[in-house]
Amino acid sequence: MESLFQLGNWLIVLSSDFSRMGLIEGAESVNFIKPVGPGDVLEVHVETAHCREEGVLFDGSIRTNGTIVAHASGCRMRPAPLDDYRNPEDMKTLFSEIHRPFAEVQA
Repeated sequence: MESLFQLGNWLIVLSSDFSRMGLIEGAESVNFIKPVGPGDVLEVHVETAHCREEGVLFDGSIRTNGTIVAHASGCRMRPAPLDDYRNPEDMKTLFSEIHRPFAEVQA
């Protein structure tokens, strides 16, 4: 679930041009369907239901080998000023290190 909320946070950070981040408020439901183990590659997907100044609501799923292993719905994050918690320039550097556009991954 941490990975799912981290991805949700990156959506807030990127959509605000590194001025906001998300603080976790909770989730309506969380289902762990199948255990994962060392070496499993996780594919994390989030879909935003709504994004407003007072909060972001999204659903998400985690897959490995094409099989859903966890799902969460009604995930809530409250936007907050990024520079209250992190250095925005450090976050831009981190993003440049972890971001791999799909075309580059396929090459």
